[in-house]
Amino acid sequence: DRGAWLALMKEQAPGFKLKLTILRDDEEIEIEVELEKR
Repeated sequence: DRGAWLALMKEQAPGFKLKLTILRDDEEIEIEVELEKR
């Protein structure tokens, strides 16, 4: 599969976790953001 695809995952665990994975031209970029609930 050539091209770019986006995967978004949300997890509520006690906090909020956002995981973003981008695959483009055999290059994988993973971004993980964690936010605390107030």
